[in-house]
Amino acid sequence: MQLSNERSLMNATGLATGLLRSVHHIALNVADMNASCDFYGNILGLHRLVGDEVPTTLTSLVAAGKVTNFKTPDGIILDLFSEPNLRSPHPDPTQQFTRANHLAFDIHSEEFDIAVDCLVANQIKIDNGPVSRPTGRGIYFYDPDGFMIEIRCDRIDEIYIISSTSDWEASQTQGIHTTPSLKSEGFIHSSTREHILWAANKHYLGKTDLLLIAIDPQKIKASWRFDVVKNIGNFPHIYGELNVDAAIRWEPFGQDESGQFKFPF
Repeated sequence: MQLSNERSLMNATGLATGLLRSVHHIALNVADMNASCDFYGNILGLHRLVGDEVPTTLTSLVAAGKVTNFKTPDGIILDLFSEPNLRSPHPDPTQQFTRANHLAFDIHSEEFDIAVDCLVANQIKIDNGPVSRPTGRGIYFYDPDGFMIEIRCDRIDEIYIISSTSDWEASQTQGIHTTPSLKSEGFIHSSTREHILWAANKHYLGKTDLLLIAIDPQKIKASWRFDVVKNIGNFPHIYGELNVDAAIRWEPFGQDESGQFKFPF
């Protein structure tokens, strides 16, 4: 009976799918522990394990400065092992030197641009990006030892703009859509589904003949990004004329009996 149970945990070539539950931890050798702790703790914002959080098997090594542990919000442990004599086989970090290609961290789509700004502000060496792809966006960069790191986010299917019917009809004829804010503020305002009703009720109450237009961000030709609006949230801003073929659909956008805007889709 025991042999039968053991066999049920295996398939023809190895362990049964799902038997390995998750990645428990990742361990990296680092040449400069202080620089690496600053990178992963202060720049990337990972939680550093201290005191009773440190595994008992590593307590002495942590106390000696030979190991430092970090933890991601989903519970994966990143162990840094001090190897002060570690030298990359090649001075150019774009030349791969290990079997590991890169370590990827996930971030909310609305926070991705904040992460990019942080990397630039800290003069982190960027390998590639930001890049857009069908699955979302990503940026690749290097830690102090030349190991490639990625920050990636899922794709956003839709963002929304509000326009008068006449302006949108004119834009369809011209192939591009613009707004007065592009000239005055440098971008076209848009919103996520989470914030579009707030924006409409704040700026468009009492106005009629409006359209709510759903935009596929992956099709926007101009540069766009999320910017923080203090005390409210993150809003996508389009820094250029909007190509109208990025629009997925549009519907009349009006107010209900209570005088508040109602989502039409």
